[in-house]
Amino acid sequence: MRRDRATQYQEDVGPRSYAASWPGLLTWPGTLVGDNGHKAVWALGCNFLPRGKCMSCIERDRDLELLEGDFADCADGRGRVILISGAPGAGKTELLRTFGERVAAGGGLLVRVSGSPTEQSLGFGVFDQLMRGVASLDGAMGEAVTLLEDHTVQTIPANGDRITPRHAQLTLALLRDLMRLTLDRPVVIGIDDLQYVDSLSLQCLLYLIRRLESMRILVVLTGGPRCQLTYPIFYDEILRQPHARRIQLALLSREGVRRLVTENCENPKESFSDACFELSGGNPLLVHALLSDTAATVKANQRRCVTSPTPGATFREAVLACVYGNGAEGFTIATAIAVLQDRSSPELIGRLCDIDGESLAHTIHALEGAGLMAARGFRHPAIQLAVLEDLPPECRAELRLRAAELLYSAGAPDLEVAAHLVAAGRVRENWAPAVLREAAKQAIGEGAESAAEYLELALHACSDDRERASISTAIAEVEFWDNPGNAIRRFGELLTWLRLGLLSGRDAVFVIGLLLWCGHVAEAERASRSLAASADRLDEEGMAEVRKLPLHLFSWAPAWATDPVIAQTTRREADVASVAVAGDPGRQAVISLNAVLRGVSDDNLVHEAEYILDGAKTAGMRVGVTAHVTNALMTLVYLDRLHLAERWCTVLLKEATTTRDRSLHAGLFTIGAEIAFRLGDLLTAERYSRLALNRLQRESWGVGIGAPVSVQVLAATAMGKHQEAARALQLPVPEAMFQTRFGLHYLYARGHYYLSVDRAHAALKDFQTCGRLMVDWGIDVPSLVGWRAAAAEAYLRLNRTKEARQLSEEQLAKTDSRSRAHGVALRLLAGASKVKVRSELLKQSVYLLEQHGDRLELARSLSELSHVYHAQGEFERSKMLARRSRYLARECHAEVSQLKHPPEKSSEDSEALVFSPVESEGIAGLSEAEQRVAVLAAQGNTNREVARRLHITVSTVEQHLTRAYRKLEINGRSDLPDRIWLKHPEAI
Repeated sequence: MRRDRATQYQEDVGPRSYAASWPGLLTWPGTLVGDNGHKAVWALGCNFLPRGKCMSCIERDRDLELLEGDFADCADGRGRVILISGAPGAGKTELLRTFGERVAAGGGLLVRVSGSPTEQSLGFGVFDQLMRGVASLDGAMGEAVTLLEDHTVQTIPANGDRITPRHAQLTLALLRDLMRLTLDRPVVIGIDDLQYVDSLSLQCLLYLIRRLESMRILVVLTGGPRCQLTYPIFYDEILRQPHARRIQLALLSREGVRRLVTENCENPKESFSDACFELSGGNPLLVHALLSDTAATVKANQRRCVTSPTPGATFREAVLACVYGNGAEGFTIATAIAVLQDRSSPELIGRLCDIDGESLAHTIHALEGAGLMAARGFRHPAIQLAVLEDLPPECRAELRLRAAELLYSAGAPDLEVAAHLVAAGRVRENWAPAVLREAAKQAIGEGAESAAEYLELALHACSDDRERASISTAIAEVEFWDNPGNAIRRFGELLTWLRLGLLSGRDAVFVIGLLLWCGHVAEAERASRSLAASADRLDEEGMAEVRKLPLHLFSWAPAWATDPVIAQTTRREADVASVAVAGDPGRQAVISLNAVLRGVSDDNLVHEAEYILDGAKTAGMRVGVTAHVTNALMTLVYLDRLHLAERWCTVLLKEATTTRDRSLHAGLFTIGAEIAFRLGDLLTAERYSRLALNRLQRESWGVGIGAPVSVQVLAATAMGKHQEAARALQLPVPEAMFQTRFGLHYLYARGHYYLSVDRAHAALKDFQTCGRLMVDWGIDVPSLVGWRAAAAEAYLRLNRTKEARQLSEEQLAKTDSRSRAHGVALRLLAGASKVKVRSELLKQSVYLLEQHGDRLELARSLSELSHVYHAQGEFERSKMLARRSRYLARECHAEVSQLKHPPEKSSEDSEALVFSPVESEGIAGLSEAEQRVAVLAAQGNTNREVARRLHITVSTVEQHLTRAYRKLEINGRSDLPDRIWLKHPEAI
């Protein structure tokens, strides 16, 4: 913005006057009176009681003493001229007003006039005020006023820097009027805001002042910067007079602000006063504005306590008063500083405003002196915002655009340049689109919200189709992380770019992923083959993305496993899954997940998944990590490392609160729900699945909706909330979902719902469909979906034990003997086996499920085992296991009626035992060996079984139990507390 533009703007807008018309006027003297006339009491840190004065003379005692001394000299016949200067808002007018009151109290006469920007162009405007004021004190019209009525005097032009004879005649007439007044009392003339006094009045005033040295007249002037004067040499001429003095007002110190706040508030905290000082820089006008705004906020919100000042409309007007107090050039420079902020070097400010030299340095110094600036910019965003908002939008945009161009030429970072371009809303240089794209990349890496804005502006400024296609894809990618629904709405445009072959390899891979997310698997397949056919024309980055594409597609849509090329690629990558791939966590995460889906179970996969998750955490969960974080977590889940996965999911959810990536939030909540269900924590599973579904709109989920819905159905079914499960299943899902891994989870959950409502045939159909798809796709892994165990349970409901036994044995054969799925299969095999072998199978099941922490499946196995003991006549053991089964079910919030327990002789005694209080310190008082024996005994094992498992003698078991009974103060095995083995599984 050039200097002439600023001047033109001032002329267009007109002079500004910022009178203090604040809500809840501060009157003098008195208290803060609200709209209803009542005193207001609020709390500010402690109690906020605005009670003081409109302005205060805090830290002005020395200045008042000087003025009073000058008044005493004036009364003795020695005239004086005092020039009070200082920053806008420093309290010049208030000092003059306070001194005037003391003059009146001391018997002097006071004539007070002031300049105004609206009257600055009127010749003799202020001198007219002065002469009429003197005349009013004299009680007569006065010689000067009589001459002034002669219009020929007012129309005589000034003669350069010299006063004309007619002007001198008028001034001498005024002097004679004043001398008549001084015969009785000394006279004080107060002239406020010299910077707004017209030139003719200043020249006459100077003529008058030169003749006051031996008169009982004191002239007190207040003024702003000399550069604003209509008669620039006025200050120099005044201060050359031997009877003249200058008083320079400083801003308030930290202690002064504290006193001012205390004067207006009751018992404020020191932190509040410090905050006022930091925000205002000690400018009294700004401090009073802050107190006024804070009082209004307290009153509006009906709060009793606030801990920090709240800048509002009053503060904004006070800031503008301080800025405009430095003239049009001051406002121009202030706007440049508001735009450049931390980059506000004198060189850049001067280039942006086309102002340089002494004027620029003086104005910057004046703004610093007004308390508005700190370091290189304004001291608070509220000050910056007040200045920027006072500019017309078109001027603000032009200023932003020029700032961007200057910063670019100065080599500023792309993010800074792009921020100004976006604020301007347009570009005009060819380099702008590239800068905006690079800034968007950096913003994405830092999780900033502005990436999409940068790209939208770059798209608007770009005319090349290939470049527009690339930018459109980048916008969709950013929107997908924030809300997939936004990206989906661009689907048609992106598909057009893809079909025209205008996308790079990386962009094409993203669009293919979006096709899959939307359920367009066939279209994704065609696009992938087309992309592979043109791979020789891609750059290195594009080739790398194309090579990863089959891996991602396999993890989503395993139906591609039937394609020989894809199957070969994924198997080859799975073979090298144990080899760390540095620098590409996304590729290694999907390789590891695909390896697990192929049936690979390797500790190296666990280490790799943790390495990927730790890297994402260390990087601060930046936007765009959703795919490899969720793939790494699901690798741990499918490997049955549930507690490890739970810990990582909790950590990452906490870290993810700092990012806007809603896709990441939804994915983490979904996986957290899956983990919670597999651990038997049904409440958490239900809550997390709801959080996941609420995080994104339904249409934003695409085929992925099967994941949270399946957990929601499983949790509701296990809790006996069949109506909720049914409502969840009524949600519309894409048909293409059943061609993806998410469809398997959905079929499995729906089958369990059918089982719970006695629709075993429908359940069996879903489980068998699930199994057929998994076999066809080559991902028949029980830890993914245990369809065989689920189908075996359906067969048992239909009394088809042969089929149930066959499927249970198949699942046992396909699982590791230490896995959770193995434990579930053992329970179902026991249900399909003869009574004499059931107990051993169920004991093994209990042991495995206990190791994996699956409390829901453990409760089911314990329930079955209690039936076996009851059938064998071991009623005490049966009763104890049944109690523990019920306790676990309640702890899981599962429907207890789903567990079929044998009858007990006294249900009252049984229930009482379940909740019998046991001191938590009890087991801690046992030795390690006693703990192991007590835990196994509490599980229902005989002494011989305990001895065999711990590799000790039966006699040793008996001795440990005897000591444990004594320490726990119980009578025997049946009194072992239920919570021993639940609270201390590590004792095994």
